[in-house]
Amino acid sequence: MTQITIQQQIEVIRQASAEARKTKESARQFLIDAGIIKEEKKEKAAGTKK
Repeated sequence: MTQITIQQQIEVIRQASAEARKTKESARQFLIDAGIIKEEKKEKAAGTKK
């Protein structure tokens, strides 16, 4: 394979990966909106109690 062909294949894989991430996030958001799953809460940073 030539370097150009390899670069083209890498770009196609990057585009497919980006599309898959969008689809996964969209599906997750749909389930949250429908109330099927709960949105993950971000944990607070560990701190000291006063």
